[in-house]
Amino acid sequence: MKTGLTALALAVLLAVLPQAFAGGYGIASEWNNILDFMVQDACVDGNDKPLVGLSPAAAECKRHRDLKSGELLPYHKADWPGDSDRNGQALGYERNDSFPFDTSPLGTVVIQTFDFGSGAGRKFGQFDHGDGGQVVGFSHDTAAVILTEDGGRGLQLMAGPRCAPKEEIRPGRTLDSWLIASKSAESGQPGQSLARLRIVTDSACPPAFDNAYTEWHFAEFRYRATLAGDLTPPLKTLVSSHFGGKDVATADHLERFYFTREFGWTRWERWQNMTYSKDPSRQTERGSSFAKTGRCQPRAPAPGDSWLLLDCREWTNIVKPDSPEGDQPAFWLERLKDYPLTRDFFIGR
Repeated sequence: MKTGLTALALAVLLAVLPQAFAGGYGIASEWNNILDFMVQDACVDGNDKPLVGLSPAAAECKRHRDLKSGELLPYHKADWPGDSDRNGQALGYERNDSFPFDTSPLGTVVIQTFDFGSGAGRKFGQFDHGDGGQVVGFSHDTAAVILTEDGGRGLQLMAGPRCAPKEEIRPGRTLDSWLIASKSAESGQPGQSLARLRIVTDSACPPAFDNAYTEWHFAEFRYRATLAGDLTPPLKTLVSSHFGGKDVATADHLERFYFTREFGWTRWERWQNMTYSKDPSRQTERGSSFAKTGRCQPRAPAPGDSWLLLDCREWTNIVKPDSPEGDQPAFWLERLKDYPLTRDFFIGR
């Protein structure tokens, strides 16, 4: 009799649980440490109310915490202009805000935006050419980017090992794809793994996957804090390196991500392995031109002598929101809720 009641109770429980729990997806309580690195902080007063316009790394910020799902953005993180644009583009070229959003199908995800405000027809706070972002989802095993959008290939889903050929892509089938770190990082441990994923632009799981060797570790860095080049205090950082290949030696490129407790996603780098460059003269010229801009000073070292830094953004240029109370984190999120490919991902709870 007890066995029957237990089975009945379990069936009822599974029927009412959100898909995130019933499907075995991760929940925020399993990722407290890594979520702290993914989500930008708000400085708060004694009543836990966010202080608008104040950097969480500023000396005046006596107390700070992660932004909460649905909370107004008390500031924006922007990148730093090149040396020639300090006067005309002091607020940066691109904003990248990192905030949580609670969903029914995937539990808590972290949305990290690309919002360009420089150039013809571009304006901060509205979706225009080149804008987008990335979304980090959590399984019981990994934290991984599950979708992105940019001005190159548009909206892209990250199909991972949960996505069998000929199946339709659903929210849970994008988990464990573009790996940032596995569960060892939750306890502060470095690690590495060979991720299996493929970028897709429709609703079909791919017939095969690509290799992406990924390694992660924790370090401390000082980041740029002013136009004059002053630096923040040392900030503990989760560094995740995503190689385009099965190992470091044979990968042709690298994307490196820096996450801090204060700013969430703080810095991005794009490296080229010149040993495997299809156009070395063009890549060398690109790397030299970027270095002359003065936009990014070195942080973590190159993975080897053959690697060249081609691009970088460091989002520690703190700018005030458009509204004196803070801005709604609606940029890009509302667009994702309307896309046929992604609307099922962003059902709130």
